[in-house]
Amino acid sequence: MEGKETAVGVTVKRNKCPFYGMFLVQQMFVDQKGNACALLLGYSPCPMETSGETPCWDSCNHFNRENNKKDIARLFDTSTAFPDELNTENHNPWEGVTAREWFRYVMGRDLK
Repeated sequence: MEGKETAVGVTVKRNKCPFYGMFLVQQMFVDQKGNACALLLGYSPCPMETSGETPCWDSCNHFNRENNKKDIARLFDTSTAFPDELNTENHNPWEGVTAREWFRYVMGRDLK
């Protein structure tokens, strides 16, 4: 888990999963500062974490599967993310970043 400093000097630790700690509502990834998985309906904890694994998109066999790739790509093409650490100017209201930008920030690469 990497720590990144926010605009207000708070370090945010993120696992290598763009869905971890996020809640998905109306095509928006909202930072919930917990262990939620945005791919599950309602608030539900990350299935990797509840299985004793470290959440990581590249090794997630719950959702990162060949038969889900088109749906995941579509989700990233149509969604916006609102992670606290990227609100560098502390805007209110904040327009967020594209979900693809969020993926690139968390994973350090583009969505495959």
